[in-house]
Amino acid sequence: MSESMKSWKIILKYLDTATLKVFLNLSKEFRESIIKSPELMRKIPIVLCEHSSWRDLIPFLEKYGEHVMEMKFLSVSLHELEDVGIILKFTPNLENLCCRLNFVKTYVNADGDIIYGIFEEEIKEDCIDFKLGKLKVVSIESPEKIVLMLIKALKHCVNIEEFNLSTTITRHEQIIGEFLEHQNNLKKLSIEGSSDNLLESIFTRSLVDRKFQLRALKLDCELDKFYPILSEFLNTQTDSLEELEIPHYGMNFHYFRLILKCVNLRKLIINFDGMFNGDRIAEIRNIRLPNVTYVEFKDFQCEFTVFEVVLGLFPNIEVLNTRIIYFSLHGILDNFPKLRKIISSEFRVELLSFAKSQSLKQLDVNITISIRDTFFWDHLAKNIPNIENLTIKYENNRKLLETTNMNSKALLKSLKSFKKLKQCRITDPFSQTVYINLDEDSDDKVPVLDEKQPYTFILDIVLKEIFATRNFLLEHSQDLKELSEIFEIKEIVEISM
Repeated sequence: MSESMKSWKIILKYLDTATLKVFLNLSKEFRESIIKSPELMRKIPIVLCEHSSWRDLIPFLEKYGEHVMEMKFLSVSLHELEDVGIILKFTPNLENLCCRLNFVKTYVNADGDIIYGIFEEEIKEDCIDFKLGKLKVVSIESPEKIVLMLIKALKHCVNIEEFNLSTTITRHEQIIGEFLEHQNNLKKLSIEGSSDNLLESIFTRSLVDRKFQLRALKLDCELDKFYPILSEFLNTQTDSLEELEIPHYGMNFHYFRLILKCVNLRKLIINFDGMFNGDRIAEIRNIRLPNVTYVEFKDFQCEFTVFEVVLGLFPNIEVLNTRIIYFSLHGILDNFPKLRKIISSEFRVELLSFAKSQSLKQLDVNITISIRDTFFWDHLAKNIPNIENLTIKYENNRKLLETTNMNSKALLKSLKSFKKLKQCRITDPFSQTVYINLDEDSDDKVPVLDEKQPYTFILDIVLKEIFATRNFLLEHSQDLKELSEIFEIKEIVEISM
């Protein structure tokens, strides 16, 4: 290797995936250097989608397969399953495998209708066989039979650190649980599915007895029932879990009690709808999880008192992700001196305007209710005075889009009130699918793409620049001129989206 290439290898370590791919095509020397570096190849997964040309990949894998660190099979069709097995035989040092194998076939019935269906019975039991002893991360999203076949093919793997599974199990088989029992370094486990047999096929007695020390666990399953074996498993994880995600509605309160025992928990994503009554609120009122810094409430619809008590479990929260559409947060936020960021997928500015926080610096929200004047934004800037980063998105619906420029105008006029602001971004997805009738006498509608340009504005006070699409520049020219004077903006740049 030349001296210059040795220097380039140091530089390449700091490049992102997209830039690395550019360097792959610059020269043979760059290609060889990148491909033969495990550290760099971990950034460059090989992604194969439906209708990808498998055969074109074989010469590359014959030469470089031993250097491939990550493979992703996305939406692979039924007839290509055997090719998956062939390809994986060329990658013995693979560390990360993603198999999203949704085997769907179509046929036309006697009435001319297109019928979609999964035909697992047509798959040969032994059509995939490979040895991937160095795998660390496995992600599988497939029908039941494919999952069981893949698990059997992975029987040689005993050092899995992260296992992600999305499927529906109808048979009472424990092959998945038995596979997990033999893993020596399992740290992250994600299970997604809806059948009763899924949890029982995974959380076996032997798996519980192994007493894994998981750092992260996701259970996107129906947990309204009490599963004794799952309860035992969670009990063994209360000292090690740092991240926990249970987004499904209607979780049994027994599992929530176990969550409250996770002394080292740092990140919690949970749906607590339908979980609390007066007695349960009283039970948790004085409990605290001081290590939790990130909390996300999924689709909750609760009363103010329930929200206040549940949020009070996390006195040192730094990031809160929740819908703000039901009640004001006045009197709540000032109890959390470390809160620095709020993310809200459904947001009403008037419900945050009178809440007070000195620590909050980032606000990333999706506007769902139209506010056309500056009153609430001005009060938000006054009561939360240290906002540095403001990201506003407008929900993609026709009724709200019609008033977007008025919403934006109110916000632009209020930006001068945010004294610590460093960056503001406003986005509005104008490009969207709308429906038109071809025939006034017919109910048939044809989708067409709205040709309006996306509505985007970025104020970067640090760089002293404004970036905006033409729509925004034309509709808010006077407001942008005033902002430029207030924040000493040097340049306004038109961007195309």
